[in-house]
Amino acid sequence: MLSERQEAVIRRIPGGETITVQPGTPLKKVLKQMRIPRDSVVALKEGQPVPEDTILKAGDEIELINVISGGKY
Repeated sequence: MLSERQEAVIRRIPGGETITVQPGTPLKKVLKQMRIPRDSVVALKEGQPVPEDTILKAGDEIELINVISGGKY
């Protein structure tokens, strides 16, 4: 019998840093613990952006994608 994941998984791309957190943890708290400025990443759950006030649930998999900007103004 397969058991369901009891934690949420946060993965930073690129870099590959992966951490697990307890359900009920706000995403913004995780970003603070990881020392990641909120405006430097986009958080995705199942390929869709999620806000920083998202409360993580058991089995959630969140990818943190670095925001890259540039160009000429």
